[in-house]
Amino acid sequence: MVPRLAVAVYGGTQPDKLALLMREADDGLLGRLLWAWPEPIRFRLGREAPGAEWAIRALDRLRELDLLPGDPPSPIMVPLTDEARAMIERFGAEMQDRQSTAGGPLRSAFGKARGEALRLALVLELMWWWCGEEGATPPPAQISARAFAAAAHLIGDYFMPMAERVYGDAAATERERAAAILARWIVSTHPAELHARHLQRDVRLQGLRTAEQIRAAAKQRFSGWYTVTVGARCSFQ
Repeated sequence: MVPRLAVAVYGGTQPDKLALLMREADDGLLGRLLWAWPEPIRFRLGREAPGAEWAIRALDRLRELDLLPGDPPSPIMVPLTDEARAMIERFGAEMQDRQSTAGGPLRSAFGKARGEALRLALVLELMWWWCGEEGATPPPAQISARAFAAAAHLIGDYFMPMAERVYGDAAATERERAAAILARWIVSTHPAELHARHLQRDVRLQGLRTAEQIRAAAKQRFSGWYTVTVGARCSFQ
């Protein structure tokens, strides 16, 4: 038995494997995850050495975080300020409104958003004290409005749209994912013409290795925003 278990998990998965999890009953697990699927950035090597001395000082401050004495020890309560409590009320209502128009795993994610923002606000408050302040100041005793505002912004404007992207791709069919890959390649390269043989032999996109796969993807239509025909000049609507 672990009375107070706190685990941070960081990792990745493939859309096909995520789709398998989405077919099972919604037990709240996926809704507790903060998904991230950003656009890739161009690789480059770092030019600055890490601040080892600063990192050691920051890590040493963690010694000041402790549980209240007892058998077993109990956690220290860090409540919201009055202003932050008003903010979480507004944020929770906003997430409920967005939840009402969502479905599937995304609906569950919106249901967990209020709690995620509260926990993230505490993490940010402690990180600012841990890494951003100098001197021997004590750990924060309250979660400030500044911390909750930052957490609400991260959850509402970043992690929820990321969840929409992740769940949308996981729910898509293989043909729809292949069409999306083809569309992104067209947008990035702006080819004058599109030929299945060129895509098959020279470009070799993931999931588009055969002429049949390429033709099926090219005939796919997403919400009326583009139409592509193999062997013809590309036109966008």
